[in-house]
Amino acid sequence: MLLSFLRGPKSERNKLSGFANDCRGVTAVEVALLMLLLVPMLVVVVDLFQLEGEKRRLHQLSRAMASNIVANFDSPTFELGQQELVYNYFKDRSSSPETRIVVEACFCDQQEQGPGGFCDADQVPTQIISVRNRGRVIGTWLSDREIDVGLKVKRVGSRGC
Repeated sequence: MLLSFLRGPKSERNKLSGFANDCRGVTAVEVALLMLLLVPMLVVVVDLFQLEGEKRRLHQLSRAMASNIVANFDSPTFELGQQELVYNYFKDRSSSPETRIVVEACFCDQQEQGPGGFCDADQVPTQIISVRNRGRVIGTWLSDREIDVGLKVKRVGSRGC
């Protein structure tokens, strides 16, 4: 009936007004068949949006941690600042990501320096610091997903490694 309305002449448009009073149940079957396709698609789209939102939040956390590293890495309150950043982005402690901050390399005027070494007074010290956040998103229909976000910070002018 509905398909014949779309194909038929203008006089058949009045059949649309009888849509609610359709006694044969064809319309109900059509709606039920469409719902079998549309509801799962809607749930998958919601899961994908949730995954992208969590990725974005982890990227923002990583950038905020990188800014804190550049500003306060040698400060005694650095660790407290990092914990406060994680709390600001993830209020629920059970969903907070696993965070790792590693000093990967130290350089004095482009020459690699070992850990614990200090640069001479006339050399420019540089540190390469890696920030890595790993989180988990629990999906309704899609399986649980791991999110891994990492970036490297080049910190120039630090005291030593």
